[in-house]
Amino acid sequence: MALLVGIQPISDAGLWWEMSRGRAVLQGEMAPSRHLLALDTGAEADWLGGTLPFTLYQFFGATALMVARVLAVLGFVYALNWRAGRSSGSARALLLAAALAVCKAAFDPGAKLFDLCLICLIGCWGPRMVEPGAARHGALSLAVIFCVFANLSPHVVVGVIVLLLILLAGWETHSRLTFRFAAAAMSAAVIGGCLTPRGVFTWWDSLRLTFPWLVTQSWVLQESPWKPLHLTSWGAAEWVFLLWSSLFLLVAIRDRSPTAVATWAGVQLLAWPCGANLALAGAWLACATASAMRRQGCRAIEGGADRPGPASMHAAGGAGQRRAKFDPPAGGGSVPQPPASRFWPRRGASERNLRWAAHGLTLLLILFGLELGNLGWGIDEQLDERICRLALAELAPSNNPGGTAFCDDLRSAGMLTWIAPANVKAQDVPSRALLGSRLAEQTLIQGELRSQHRASYWRDDGSRGGWWLTLTERETELLLLSARDTRLIRALEPTIWKPLALDSHVLPYARAGDARYAETMIRVLWQRDFVDVGDWTYTPPQSTGSHFDRDWWGLRSNVDHPDRARQQAAVFRAMRLHHAALKVLAPSMRRWPESGLRHEFARCQAELAHLEKLVAGAPSVFRLLALQVGEHPSEPSLPIFAGLPVGEMLDDARGLGPVATAYAEGHVEGALNRLSEPGPQHAYTAANLLVELGRPAAAAARLDDLIRGEAPVGVVRLAEHLRDKIEKAN
Repeated sequence: MALLVGIQPISDAGLWWEMSRGRAVLQGEMAPSRHLLALDTGAEADWLGGTLPFTLYQFFGATALMVARVLAVLGFVYALNWRAGRSSGSARALLLAAALAVCKAAFDPGAKLFDLCLICLIGCWGPRMVEPGAARHGALSLAVIFCVFANLSPHVVVGVIVLLLILLAGWETHSRLTFRFAAAAMSAAVIGGCLTPRGVFTWWDSLRLTFPWLVTQSWVLQESPWKPLHLTSWGAAEWVFLLWSSLFLLVAIRDRSPTAVATWAGVQLLAWPCGANLALAGAWLACATASAMRRQGCRAIEGGADRPGPASMHAAGGAGQRRAKFDPPAGGGSVPQPPASRFWPRRGASERNLRWAAHGLTLLLILFGLELGNLGWGIDEQLDERICRLALAELAPSNNPGGTAFCDDLRSAGMLTWIAPANVKAQDVPSRALLGSRLAEQTLIQGELRSQHRASYWRDDGSRGGWWLTLTERETELLLLSARDTRLIRALEPTIWKPLALDSHVLPYARAGDARYAETMIRVLWQRDFVDVGDWTYTPPQSTGSHFDRDWWGLRSNVDHPDRARQQAAVFRAMRLHHAALKVLAPSMRRWPESGLRHEFARCQAELAHLEKLVAGAPSVFRLLALQVGEHPSEPSLPIFAGLPVGEMLDDARGLGPVATAYAEGHVEGALNRLSEPGPQHAYTAANLLVELGRPAAAAARLDDLIRGEAPVGVVRLAEHLRDKIEKAN
């Protein structure tokens, strides 16, 4: 299981940002964010967090990052397995499978991994550090641990909370655990965490990053990486966490353990208001469950005859086992047997059934929770920065007076800071904006860009809005936007911001008229027409042998994926390159007929039908049929045909039904071959199919014949419009 999770590509959106910080630190900067960002002016506690991934990548490449990921997974599994003690193998396998399913997003080298290591270290080995016999060495160890991790990880406050609950749990099992000793342990941890460039403010920063809902309005968080868990897209990790934490609470209530209930409450408070903390909450829950299994031999889970004691499910604890409730008496003798559990059956057939159920659940978690289809080696393609680097390659120090770049998320800002174009700084990243009280302004600017609110106006809070004035005051010369934000890409189409690339996962934009980007803009303008109505056809990407190809170490040459095709088609559609989007979708729908690509296909058809209605007063019959046989998008497309004689239009659709059916399945060539009957609608349909097949010359010839013939006025207008687009591109 550990290897299945370990050999998945690095996909942390903050990878480039962390490595940029590490590079800045090794260049002599103690405040790397202040050096990299135009709006950041403060110091940071976790300033060393990027040094490890940068050093590994700089000297050993992506292979070193993957080795670090595999070792992190193995270390996590070892720690939980050790903490679980001598509990049964089926219970430990189920625990490890659940923990890996929930925490799999935190094993990439970077800030999340350091947070995971801190929680695991305190949760698994913390109970031994706070035993009364190890008071002196325990306090010193805690001070060193928190000093190290406070300079590496942003969520060090979680470690203090886990430690506090371990001390509370210790009072249930240790009569010699005094308040003085607990205060000394907590003081050592707090003092160690203060030894950073931020000093005592380390804890305030960590508290705000861990629980941002305490200091930030909910509407801001809903548009940020810290949105509540119930507003995120749920997958296997979320469902496993929900079921696991529910079982933990039931056992805690049955055992009447206050610290177990407090642990459950802390885990929920960490995860639900902020979905980004799910992996950390899962690690904490895993340590608590492993400690309970160590304490009671997993009798509460597997149905042993002995009912667990009140301290069986305490916070990552079982702190010190020498005075536990059911341990053998010091003078020997038998262990007193508590009454049988009310919820779990006795040993026998029921126990065997529970073990088989545990094996079955473990298998389900391996198949559906560990994302076996995500296996690979290297860096995920969504983090591929090569095309963005080429688009910004023309920036030269000699002719660039400097400026800033607005980046819509952490991945975009990280790519820019890693590429480091001459004298261009990213304005902000979400975490630094949160700590600097700039996150609301960042969210408002993105909202104004999406809503095309360019002009200056006064907001309800009295501040001045409008993206033009704000970006001008910041000397913005670049926008870097995620290719997933198609609404923002569509909103920028009529503005002065023009893309410098079409197929990058992060799209750079520059202002029209900027001489420094003129050559790139002209080239991209030509590419837009070429891919839309030129002789370009989509070819699935092939393996290049780079560490961005998830090709299973060269075992397959084609590294295409339906998500990649869907994202590229959505970008083309947002740029109003609908024929280019359909060129991408056709071969992809043939290869993955059930992948959801038909939804994007239907959106393209709906928008093309709307454009045809604007040009000729009514869409073509072919668009109507394509919408009927395709999967309709979430927003209704039927208003496009409101007020139109749909029945009469369908009467002209003789022989086009099989054509539309084959077309909606991605068989464009087959649809063209089925066009046998003459007629204006058939000729216009053939021209559209030829365009999508990358044959603009043949399409233009069909359109010329249609225009010169005796066709209805609406069809002629559609033909002239498409003919003009082809002439412009060729």
